[in-house]
Amino acid sequence: MKARLLAAVFGLLVGVMSMVSVPAGAAQAANPPVAKLDQVVGQVEYSRDGKQWRALTRAKYLLAGYQVRTGATGSATLLNQSTGESQSLSADSTIRVTAAGVQVVRGKLSSAQGSGSSFWSALVNKFTKAQRYTTVRRTPAPAPCKVDTASKLTVSEAFPEIVWRNAGPDCAYRLTLGSKVIDVPVSSTAEMIRYRLPVMSVGDHPFKVEVVSAGTVVNSPTMSSVLHWQNAEEAAKFAAEEQRIRAANDDVLLASFYEDQNMLVPAMDTLRNFILANPDENELRPLLIKTYSDLRLDDLKDKESRAFQAASGDAGRA
Repeated sequence: MKARLLAAVFGLLVGVMSMVSVPAGAAQAANPPVAKLDQVVGQVEYSRDGKQWRALTRAKYLLAGYQVRTGATGSATLLNQSTGESQSLSADSTIRVTAAGVQVVRGKLSSAQGSGSSFWSALVNKFTKAQRYTTVRRTPAPAPCKVDTASKLTVSEAFPEIVWRNAGPDCAYRLTLGSKVIDVPVSSTAEMIRYRLPVMSVGDHPFKVEVVSAGTVVNSPTMSSVLHWQNAEEAAKFAAEEQRIRAANDDVLLASFYEDQNMLVPAMDTLRNFILANPDENELRPLLIKTYSDLRLDDLKDKESRAFQAASGDAGRA
């Protein structure tokens, strides 16, 4: 009797579990990059499968399974994730990336030098954290005429824009900056609302965005967010570091720097442009998805999550 009862309970549990499934097309979290290719010169190519090769002219993050080859004029620097050390990849060489590290197939990879473990530690942490944001929400979409904003943003004369979700084709907005109230008109077809701030005094400023419909405020946040306007010293230090990173021609590193400074809008724009220009870099798309989430752009987050899952599914079938 007990055996039949246990069997029935087990069968019921199996049936329930079979109905609680992962959404169609959901992608399994990817491992972080194993290495980074930098200082690319001349003929350098990479491949995911050893069959189709693409030319490289900029920094490239390499996952397990990738291969890289150089031609007669090619060379590059390889930064290893596990050790933080760098190596020089010579001309007429091929390497294969595995979960354990990098293997030389032919040619020459120099002995390891230096250490950049702090850089890798920060990147791997961000990559791992970003994977959590790639699932499309099962909960209903945000209600019409409702918005939220990032809790804190850093802005400056160089980057004075803030963004929020477009709550609907008939919604206008009321932006409150401290004691100043600004009416932002309807933007029916915009994927998000972008507002360019006037020059502000340095320091922190409370702000909030309310939704207005037919002249009436229909949604107001319970708490204000905070804008931090850079002072001259902060702006100078920021500009110097930004210029140094730009010289490395690494958009992912640049976006990471913006995020560290709490400049989420330029981080978003940098990653958007990077994915648009490099649609095959799907494994880095979670970084953009996380930025959308941080900016409370839930519609765009879900849209990008679907694109990530679809591309991951295509890659798995290839």
